[in-house]
Amino acid sequence: MAQKYGDLANQEVKQAKACLVCDDPAPRYSWTDYSGEGYCLQCGTSYQLKWGEPKGREYPYCNIKNEWLPIMRKYWAETHMSNGSGTFMFWGDYPDQEKGRVRFNEWCDAHNDELPKQEDQESA
Repeated sequence: MAQKYGDLANQEVKQAKACLVCDDPAPRYSWTDYSGEGYCLQCGTSYQLKWGEPKGREYPYCNIKNEWLPIMRKYWAETHMSNGSGTFMFWGDYPDQEKGRVRFNEWCDAHNDELPKQEDQESA
């Protein structure tokens, strides 16, 4: 569910790129509480739509570390539920994303042996 004015995030996308988690070929976005960040309305994955530091990347680019993408793809394939991965300060404005974050964290607890290890994350 997009928040008020959330659909304006789609005006920032000049060229659609398939979502790296749910494979939606032309994802729709809503804003998060982080400047220039939106989330895929289908799976909840966060993308930088403008601002930030692209470091040679083109907008939109995924705000998820590469080592977490296979985990998030597996979660999506198994549940088809939002992962709530965006930056949110006030969950009351994003109840679907809050539920998604809780479910994703529970799923990660159950799949702990598959998660990237801390030392893997530090090298990224």
